[in-house]
Amino acid sequence: MSTFDKFNVKFEKQITIRNELVPIGETLENLIHNNVLATDEKRAEIYQKAKVIIDNYHREFIDKALSYSSISWNKLAELLNKKSDGTEDLEKEQESLREKIVQLFKGCKEIKFKELFGKELIEKILPEHIKDNKADLDSPAFKGMPTAPSAAAGTSTT
Repeated sequence: MSTFDKFNVKFEKQITIRNELVPIGETLENLIHNNVLATDEKRAEIYQKAKVIIDNYHREFIDKALSYSSISWNKLAELLNKKSDGTEDLEKEQESLREKIVQLFKGCKEIKFKELFGKELIEKILPEHIKDNKADLDSPAFKGMPTAPSAAAGTSTT
């Protein structure tokens, strides 16, 4: 008999517990005074629009990086089509291909891989990308997109 057996099936009714964050003391006043909730809602709305631009850029980056590739996918296809339980070989091949793809991304001369995920993406890379693709730089999806934690306090870094 397991230690946990005495905890099983003690109650027939399952209950979902919900927790709620309720600001107390001066926290609510600070949230209102600094306009944190409104700024956060605006940021979420802007991000949904900017995400389309960011996703398109990431797609183009991946296409560009993989276009220089001479990776053979045949071994992976064979392992995937096998009926046997060769998961160890499959996992090794997948890991090997992942490493090759990461090296392709890191070796891409046009863009530094680590800049794809930080503020450089918003402040440096996307403005150039938008300009090159003749998109509207004044797009509400791009303007006002906060890039730093200080934006939470109601100030924008762009």
